[in-house]
Amino acid sequence: MPEIAIVGVEEPARIIRAAYEKRGYKIACFITDELQDMPDTLDGLSVKCLETMDENDLNFSELIVAVYPEEMEEIREAIENCPYIDEKIKVTYIPEEEYKRLMVETFPVKPGRFLSTAEPVSRWFGLDRGTAIDRYYIEKFLYEESKKLTGAKLVLEVENDKYSKAYFPQAEHDILDYLEGMDLTKPETLPREKYDVFICTQTFHHIFDVKQAVNGAWSLLKPGGVMLSSVCGCATKIYRDPEYDHYWGFTDTGYEMLLKEQFGEGVRVKGYGNVMAATAFIQGVSLEEIDASLLDKNDSDFAVCICAAAQK
Repeated sequence: MPEIAIVGVEEPARIIRAAYEKRGYKIACFITDELQDMPDTLDGLSVKCLETMDENDLNFSELIVAVYPEEMEEIREAIENCPYIDEKIKVTYIPEEEYKRLMVETFPVKPGRFLSTAEPVSRWFGLDRGTAIDRYYIEKFLYEESKKLTGAKLVLEVENDKYSKAYFPQAEHDILDYLEGMDLTKPETLPREKYDVFICTQTFHHIFDVKQAVNGAWSLLKPGGVMLSSVCGCATKIYRDPEYDHYWGFTDTGYEMLLKEQFGEGVRVKGYGNVMAATAFIQGVSLEEIDASLLDKNDSDFAVCICAAAQK
């Protein structure tokens, strides 16, 4: 089989590598679209850049593009502008739903595998196979709580405004961007008493000074404003990244006590999950691969995530 190169060096590219290697393809390298702080090698493969590569780098006959959807058009333009990628090299663009389908087909879930190997189905929370199970609970919680907050006019969300748009379409939306200097542990970097709702999902367990971060979240809200948050329960894989580490796991009792220290009695906390959900989530099985009707049989002793509404 021909050697192929994979555009992308994050989760989608790793998914494609695993699926194509399983089919017997040889992977020549990863290719990124711009100069950045990338290593020379990643997962044992060399990393090349479209901006700097030349004819000596073309040790492949096919280019597989596997990137996040929001990056696809930018990548397509960069490939079209690269003088060394011409009609001799086949270029295949794989959308998100396709590379996840490919992963599931290549590495199907076999229930007997759970107790016969120390390796999980996925180390990416199932995101390389479909939707992560914790998102089912988080979105259920946000849907239920947003119905109680129909008067919200200004909503802030961590990192993006996906949930703000979905659950508060009537409101204006802002984004809390850590890379732009907005730090929950430093209230002086944040707007004060500005927002009706603050959506803070799966964030606090990544912040070492979590008490100060809760104080920062409190300072963002108008009097009467509400923080809708979620954190990891005790049934989860640990996410390890030198710039975005995972410090804490919570119980519903512990998370409630943490929030009440700052918000007082206006706190409602619920642990979401059960033993099936927890087992599947730890294994990295996706939502699409299980009987989702079982997720609603809640047993907070096996919480996948802890969700809370905290009013200032």
